[in-house]
Amino acid sequence: MIRLAGSTRCSGRVEVYHNNSWGTVCDDGWDLNDAEVVCRELNCGSALEAPRSAHFGAGTGQIWLDHVTCSGSESSLTECQHSGFGSNTCEHGQDAAVICSDLIRLAGSGSTRCSGRVEIFHNNIWGTVSDDGWDLNDAEVVCRQLNCGTALKNPEFGHFGEATGQIWLSDVTCSGNESSLTECQHSGWGNNYDYYNGHYYDVGVICSACGRAVENSGSGPWQVSINHNGQFWCGGSLITNQWVLTAASCISHNLTEVHLSCHTQSDLTSGEVSLTVEDIICHPAFNNSTYENDICLLKLSAPVTFTDYIQPICLASQNSTFYNGTSSWVTDFSETGNSSFPNILQEVNAPVVGNNECQCYYEGDKAITENMICAMLQARKDSCQVTPNIYLYCHALFSAIRIMYHFHTRLLLLAIKVQHTEPVHT
Repeated sequence: MIRLAGSTRCSGRVEVYHNNSWGTVCDDGWDLNDAEVVCRELNCGSALEAPRSAHFGAGTGQIWLDHVTCSGSESSLTECQHSGFGSNTCEHGQDAAVICSDLIRLAGSGSTRCSGRVEIFHNNIWGTVSDDGWDLNDAEVVCRQLNCGTALKNPEFGHFGEATGQIWLSDVTCSGNESSLTECQHSGWGNNYDYYNGHYYDVGVICSACGRAVENSGSGPWQVSINHNGQFWCGGSLITNQWVLTAASCISHNLTEVHLSCHTQSDLTSGEVSLTVEDIICHPAFNNSTYENDICLLKLSAPVTFTDYIQPICLASQNSTFYNGTSSWVTDFSETGNSSFPNILQEVNAPVVGNNECQCYYEGDKAITENMICAMLQARKDSCQVTPNIYLYCHALFSAIRIMYHFHTRLLLLAIKVQHTEPVHT
């Protein structure tokens, strides 16, 4: 049994009922996959955010779960891996929470968090939307409501499969500025004219999935911002206390500093650390035309002290296999709204796909080689407004993301044992 406390029906502190008492969940490892399971279990749509650090206030009494690890497909939070009931060293200042979409969700065959058949919760029943008059303005409202960026497409005719049961809305007409789909004009709840073909006309959306701010300043503690002359240049990932992994294609001779624990570029606070770059080591076979071996290491001028907000990223082992569909999270200081300055840390989820499929989206522009792993959105290759290089888990060119574990992390070993090598300097 599960409930949310401290806010609304579909947002709040997560509490689990066990041994005849309610207890909270510690936020160690708490992420959107875990929140997705909670939202589904509570019939609250999709997970929009997974707040940590007692975002909705600290609970009292027992802390039941810690180190919860969900795939996102479980029907109950207690089905996910965890450290055992009551087994933790947490305090209630670490209570985990969720913010769910509440009355709207995306579902259907081939759906993702930000693409799928549109379903509305009304009178305690989920129902679909008919495609009479369905256009990009309507899809824009849905994407915004789900915190999924902008609308790329507004699929019709049951693109994500035909549902069953209720059809709630038809003749939806949005200006595109509404905060909720139900604020748009429509023919009334349950009033639709598709008596014979019914769910054949179920609508969907494909959102850009970009522009979702990373609200929790403790998220992605390995993320760094590489600056040149006081301006953001590209992103990177901290891999040890003195080495940063980034793209060779974005390296300049005049890099001036690296910011750590930075989530908002325009509001550098005292909690952030800035260091200069002492050394630059790039792959000797990097090709700027093909992006083959597009990997580089930066040595910071001094080791950093690890905190809750500055931590190294976990690296894949030499024999790791990234199967199709593996979830890949990408973060970067991407453009938001009408701003041309990459200001707020953003994140997007994209599954790993086969290299042959990935190559189709490049249309001959670039060759996807065996040294690359590709992850991409189920939309179009230019769906996201991003800076040229995204480096945390992976590197993005358009929306095709090539995870940088070239030659099985051997260059990463070079970083750690650099004194025993002949590095190539830029």
